[in-house]
Amino acid sequence: MSPVLRSTIAVVVVAALAVGVTAYVTNRSTPTPGSSTNDVNVATVQVRRMNLSATEEVSGTLGYVTAPSLIDRVAGTYTSMPPEGAIVAPGESLFAVDGQPVTLLAGSLPAWRSFTPGMTDGFDVGELQRALQRDGARDANTVPVDGHYGARTIVAVRAWRARHGLPAANDLPFGSIVFMPEPVRVGRHTSEIGDPAQPGTAPYATTGTTRVVAVELDVARLGTTRAGQAVQIGLASGRTISGRVTAVGRVAHVPAGSAPDNGARPAVTVSVEPLGASPVDEPDEEPVTVGLVSATRAGVLAVPVTALLALAEGGYGVEVVTGQGRHTIIAVEPGLFADTMVEIRGQGITDATTVVTAR
Repeated sequence: MSPVLRSTIAVVVVAALAVGVTAYVTNRSTPTPGSSTNDVNVATVQVRRMNLSATEEVSGTLGYVTAPSLIDRVAGTYTSMPPEGAIVAPGESLFAVDGQPVTLLAGSLPAWRSFTPGMTDGFDVGELQRALQRDGARDANTVPVDGHYGARTIVAVRAWRARHGLPAANDLPFGSIVFMPEPVRVGRHTSEIGDPAQPGTAPYATTGTTRVVAVELDVARLGTTRAGQAVQIGLASGRTISGRVTAVGRVAHVPAGSAPDNGARPAVTVSVEPLGASPVDEPDEEPVTVGLVSATRAGVLAVPVTALLALAEGGYGVEVVTGQGRHTIIAVEPGLFADTMVEIRGQGITDATTVVTAR
């Protein structure tokens, strides 16, 4: 078989398989099973036994990890508000009401009462004590973490208030501090400076500071997608970066903006974390593509896709090089396609078989 004809046939096979159509090459020189050639001006490879993973590109949205909702507990007028996109770290002001800042402190559970002398002991007091230690108050090393709002905690609170420019006092009124486990990113404002501060409402949306891609994946296309799998993320800017599946939802739902009576199918949310060069400069809510694993095969025989030939009578084959240097066409059944490789099954095909590929 001439190198030109082999290249033409291979290209037809690859293009046809890419769109799911079987190619039938009718050129009279197209090989049939059992035919032989002695053309030595070709490239050869050995059949490999390997694990294959096929990927499927799906649509996703680049955003940020979720964070607890920010709820205002103080009535008055908003006099300060960070801009959208700002990062608020523990010890910094989330917003101000009537000129008094509401400060973020590190903690995992919400504050639910004022911190004041004589209050009953509780886990929330211990959380405040740990936050004061982390905040670096002048005498933080002397703050006990015993859940009791005693003399040493009061001293630390007064030092903390002075540190943040607040009037001297022995207490922290309810709503003056907010516990969150990590820094937060300011999202879309729902209130602005000068608006009334209404307890129980959120002045703005909050997220974490870590970028994440959310994929609403049809449950029928879930395949073998699992947490920990490596993926490739295609950004709108044209860059491709590496990522890792961090979570696969366990509850199916109809994606937002879809309606079941319009044929919408149930989906699960797949979370993907960008790795390495994180897309810090990419806009929020940017559409991206994610290559998710759709199928896997372990320990199968595989060859480059360009080794496949379309046979005149239908089906596919490979050109095998025998030990005597002769070239024989053997019919094969393709299996899983994965990137540039394809699983094959055929009589006499082993991981010691040598086949011809298109140059």
